[in-house]
Amino acid sequence: MKVLHFKTLDSTNNYVKKHLKELPEAALVLADYQSSGRGRRGRTWTSDQGKNFLGTYLYKEHLDDGFNALLQSSLAIIDTLESFGVDSFIKLPNDILVNDQKIAGILIEQIRDGSPALLIGIGLNVNDAPNIEGTTSLKRLLGKSIGVAEVRELLSERIERNRSVSFAELFSRFKDTLSSKHLHGIYQNKPVRIEDIDEHFQCRIDSKWVPCQAIQFRSLTTNCKYFK
Repeated sequence: MKVLHFKTLDSTNNYVKKHLKELPEAALVLADYQSSGRGRRGRTWTSDQGKNFLGTYLYKEHLDDGFNALLQSSLAIIDTLESFGVDSFIKLPNDILVNDQKIAGILIEQIRDGSPALLIGIGLNVNDAPNIEGTTSLKRLLGKSIGVAEVRELLSERIERNRSVSFAELFSRFKDTLSSKHLHGIYQNKPVRIEDIDEHFQCRIDSKWVPCQAIQFRSLTTNCKYFK
Protein backbone atom coordinates (compact mmCIF):
# COMPACT_ATOMS: atom_id res chain seq x y z
CA MET A 1 0.00 0.00 0.00
CA LYS A 2 1.39 3.38 -1.00
CA VAL A 3 1.56 5.96 1.81
CA LEU A 4 1.28 9.70 1.10
CA HIS A 5 2.10 11.96 4.05
CA PHE A 6 1.29 15.67 4.16
CA LYS A 7 1.95 18.34 6.74
CA THR A 8 -1.45 19.97 6.23
CA LEU A 9 -4.61 19.09 4.31
CA ASP A 10 -8.13 20.37 4.58
CA SER A 11 -9.25 16.74 4.92
CA THR A 12 -7.64 13.44 3.96
CA ASN A 13 -10.97 12.19 2.58
CA ASN A 14 -11.28 15.33 0.47
CA TYR A 15 -7.76 14.90 -0.89
CA VAL A 16 -8.47 11.32 -1.93
CA LYS A 17 -11.65 12.31 -3.73
CA LYS A 18 -9.94 15.18 -5.55
CA HIS A 19 -7.01 13.00 -6.68
CA LEU A 20 -8.83 9.70 -7.05
CA LYS A 21 -7.83 9.03 -10.67
CA GLU A 22 -4.11 9.49 -10.05
CA LEU A 23 -3.93 7.49 -6.81
CA PRO A 24 -3.01 3.78 -6.88
CA GLU A 25 -5.41 0.90 -6.27
CA ALA A 26 -4.65 0.98 -2.54
CA ALA A 27 -3.25 3.95 -0.66
CA LEU A 28 -3.10 5.60 2.73
CA VAL A 29 -3.22 9.40 2.80
CA LEU A 30 -1.99 10.95 6.05
CA ALA A 31 -1.97 14.48 7.38
CA ASP A 32 -0.25 15.93 10.44
CA TYR A 33 -3.01 18.53 10.56
CA GLN A 34 -6.46 18.87 9.00
CA SER A 35 -7.94 22.33 8.64
CA SER A 36 -11.41 20.98 7.85
CA GLY A 37 -11.45 17.50 9.32
CA ARG A 38 -14.97 16.16 9.56
CA GLY A 39 -16.97 13.27 10.84
CA ARG A 40 -20.44 11.93 10.30
CA ARG A 41 -23.25 14.45 9.68
CA GLY A 42 -20.60 17.06 8.84
CA ARG A 43 -19.28 17.36 12.39
CA THR A 44 -15.75 18.77 12.69
CA TRP A 45 -12.76 16.76 13.93
CA THR A 46 -9.94 18.88 15.32
CA SER A 47 -6.37 17.89 16.19
CA ASP A 48 -3.08 19.64 16.96
CA GLN A 49 -0.22 19.39 14.47
CA GLY A 50 1.40 15.96 14.29
CA LYS A 51 -0.04 14.59 17.52
CA ASN A 52 -2.69 12.18 16.25
CA PHE A 53 -3.43 9.68 13.53
CA LEU A 54 -5.38 11.41 10.76
CA GLY A 55 -5.68 9.30 7.66
CA THR A 56 -7.80 7.85 4.88
CA TYR A 57 -7.42 4.35 3.49
CA LEU A 58 -8.33 4.12 -0.19
CA TYR A 59 -9.31 0.93 -1.97
CA LYS A 60 -10.26 0.66 -5.63
CA GLU A 61 -10.36 -3.14 -5.86
CA HIS A 62 -12.12 -5.85 -3.89
CA LEU A 63 -14.54 -3.26 -2.57
CA ASP A 64 -16.62 -4.01 0.48
CA ASP A 65 -19.89 -2.33 1.34
CA GLY A 66 -19.94 0.45 3.88
CA PHE A 67 -21.05 -1.70 6.80
CA ASN A 68 -18.36 -4.31 6.20
CA ALA A 69 -15.76 -1.53 5.98
CA LEU A 70 -17.06 -0.16 9.29
CA LEU A 71 -16.65 -3.58 10.89
CA GLN A 72 -13.12 -3.95 9.54
CA SER A 73 -11.95 -0.51 10.63
CA SER A 74 -13.70 -0.28 14.01
CA LEU A 75 -12.40 -3.69 15.10
CA ALA A 76 -8.93 -2.78 13.82
CA ILE A 77 -8.97 0.31 16.06
CA ILE A 78 -10.13 -1.75 19.05
CA ASP A 79 -7.35 -4.29 18.47
CA THR A 80 -4.77 -1.50 18.07
CA LEU A 81 -5.81 0.07 21.36
CA GLU A 82 -5.78 -3.33 23.02
CA SER A 83 -2.12 -3.75 22.02
CA PHE A 84 -1.43 -0.78 24.33
CA GLY A 85 -3.48 -2.35 27.12
CA VAL A 86 -6.50 -0.12 26.51
CA ASP A 87 -10.00 -1.65 26.41
CA SER A 88 -12.51 0.09 24.17
CA PHE A 89 -15.89 -0.47 22.58
CA ILE A 90 -18.00 0.76 19.70
CA LYS A 91 -20.65 3.41 20.07
CA LEU A 92 -22.86 3.24 17.01
CA PRO A 93 -22.58 4.19 14.36
CA ASN A 94 -18.90 5.15 14.06
CA ASP A 95 -17.23 6.13 17.34
CA ILE A 96 -14.74 4.25 19.51
CA LEU A 97 -14.99 4.98 23.24
CA VAL A 98 -12.81 4.32 26.26
CA ASN A 99 -14.54 4.74 29.62
CA ASP A 100 -17.38 6.59 27.88
CA GLN A 101 -14.94 9.05 26.27
CA LYS A 102 -14.37 9.27 22.53
CA ILE A 103 -10.91 8.31 21.36
CA ALA A 104 -11.55 7.69 17.66
CA GLY A 105 -14.03 8.30 14.88
CA ILE A 106 -14.57 6.71 11.47
CA LEU A 107 -15.96 8.20 8.27
CA ILE A 108 -16.79 5.72 5.50
CA GLU A 109 -17.42 7.07 2.01
CA GLN A 110 -18.29 5.01 -1.06
CA ILE A 111 -17.82 6.33 -4.58
CA ARG A 112 -19.97 4.57 -7.12
CA ASP A 113 -19.88 6.98 -10.09
CA GLY A 114 -16.98 6.87 -12.53
CA SER A 115 -14.19 4.97 -10.78
CA PRO A 116 -15.70 3.01 -7.86
CA ALA A 117 -13.75 3.38 -4.64
CA LEU A 118 -14.01 2.90 -0.89
CA LEU A 119 -12.66 5.50 1.56
CA ILE A 120 -12.11 4.75 5.24
CA GLY A 121 -11.30 7.96 7.09
CA ILE A 122 -10.02 7.56 10.65
CA GLY A 123 -9.17 10.07 13.34
CA LEU A 124 -7.51 8.50 16.38
CA ASN A 125 -6.42 10.57 19.38
CA VAL A 126 -2.87 9.44 20.10
CA ASN A 127 -1.18 12.32 21.95
CA ASP A 128 -3.92 14.94 22.00
CA ALA A 129 -7.68 15.17 22.44
CA PRO A 130 -9.98 18.05 21.49
CA ASN A 131 -10.55 20.44 24.37
CA ILE A 132 -14.14 19.35 24.75
CA GLU A 133 -15.89 17.20 27.28
CA GLY A 134 -16.12 13.50 26.55
CA THR A 135 -12.84 12.94 24.68
CA THR A 136 -9.59 11.21 25.56
CA SER A 137 -6.29 10.08 24.04
CA LEU A 138 -3.76 7.29 24.41
CA LYS A 139 -1.33 9.70 26.07
CA ARG A 140 -3.93 10.75 28.61
CA LEU A 141 -4.82 7.14 29.36
CA LEU A 142 -1.25 5.81 29.58
CA GLY A 143 0.49 8.86 31.01
CA LYS A 144 3.12 8.96 28.27
CA SER A 145 3.53 9.97 24.64
CA ILE A 146 3.04 7.32 21.96
CA GLY A 147 4.64 7.35 18.52
CA VAL A 148 2.03 8.12 15.87
CA ALA A 149 4.03 6.05 13.37
CA GLU A 150 3.80 3.02 15.67
CA VAL A 151 0.04 3.42 15.91
CA ARG A 152 -0.18 3.76 12.12
CA GLU A 153 1.73 0.53 11.55
CA LEU A 154 -0.40 -1.42 14.01
CA LEU A 155 -3.67 -0.01 12.68
CA SER A 156 -2.78 -0.58 9.01
CA GLU A 157 -1.73 -4.16 9.72
CA ARG A 158 -5.02 -4.89 11.46
CA ILE A 159 -7.17 -3.29 8.79
CA GLU A 160 -5.44 -5.35 6.10
CA ARG A 161 -5.90 -8.47 8.17
CA ASN A 162 -9.60 -7.77 8.72
CA ARG A 163 -10.17 -7.34 4.99
CA SER A 164 -9.52 -11.07 4.62
CA VAL A 165 -11.70 -12.11 7.58
CA SER A 166 -15.21 -13.36 6.85
CA PHE A 167 -18.12 -10.99 7.37
CA ALA A 168 -19.77 -13.48 9.75
CA GLU A 169 -16.73 -13.48 12.05
CA LEU A 170 -16.40 -9.70 11.96
CA PHE A 171 -20.11 -9.20 12.62
CA SER A 172 -20.03 -11.55 15.61
CA ARG A 173 -17.08 -9.65 17.12
CA PHE A 174 -18.74 -6.34 16.32
CA LYS A 175 -21.85 -7.23 18.29
CA ASP A 176 -19.72 -8.36 21.22
CA THR A 177 -18.13 -4.89 21.44
CA LEU A 178 -21.43 -3.03 21.69
CA SER A 179 -22.41 -1.83 25.13
CA SER A 180 -26.10 -1.97 26.08
CA LYS A 181 -25.57 1.42 27.72
CA HIS A 182 -25.08 2.94 24.27
CA LEU A 183 -27.84 1.13 22.40
CA HIS A 184 -30.20 4.06 22.78
CA GLY A 185 -31.00 7.00 20.60
CA ILE A 186 -33.51 9.31 18.97
CA TYR A 187 -35.65 8.14 16.07
CA GLN A 188 -38.32 10.38 14.53
CA ASN A 189 -37.95 12.75 17.51
CA LYS A 190 -38.64 10.00 20.04
CA PRO A 191 -36.27 8.22 22.45
CA VAL A 192 -35.79 4.57 21.50
CA ARG A 193 -33.88 1.52 22.67
CA ILE A 194 -32.12 -0.60 20.04
CA GLU A 195 -33.21 -4.20 20.57
CA ASP A 196 -30.99 -5.80 17.95
CA ILE A 197 -28.83 -5.16 14.88
CA ASP A 198 -28.76 -7.32 11.78
CA GLU A 199 -26.19 -8.03 9.07
CA HIS A 200 -27.60 -5.26 6.84
CA PHE A 201 -27.04 -2.56 9.49
CA GLN A 202 -30.73 -2.45 10.32
CA CYS A 203 -31.71 -1.69 13.91
CA ARG A 204 -34.76 -3.21 15.56
CA ILE A 205 -36.77 -0.78 17.67
CA ASP A 206 -40.26 -1.49 18.99
CA SER A 207 -40.13 -4.83 17.14
CA LYS A 208 -39.63 -3.21 13.72
CA TRP A 209 -36.50 -2.82 11.61
CA VAL A 210 -35.22 0.59 10.51
CA PRO A 211 -31.90 1.76 8.98
CA CYS A 212 -29.38 2.36 11.76
CA GLN A 213 -28.25 5.51 9.93
CA ALA A 214 -31.65 7.06 10.68
CA ILE A 215 -31.03 6.91 14.44
CA GLN A 216 -29.17 9.55 16.44
CA PHE A 217 -27.40 7.37 18.97
CA ARG A 218 -27.08 8.49 22.59
CA SER A 219 -25.84 6.94 25.82
CA LEU A 220 -27.94 6.83 28.97
CA THR A 221 -25.54 9.33 30.55
CA THR A 222 -25.94 11.90 27.78
CA ASN A 223 -27.17 15.41 28.44
CA CYS A 224 -29.77 14.94 25.72
CA LYS A 225 -33.10 16.27 26.97
CA TYR A 226 -34.84 12.97 26.22
CA PHE A 227 -32.77 11.10 28.78
CA LYS A 228 -32.78 13.50 31.72
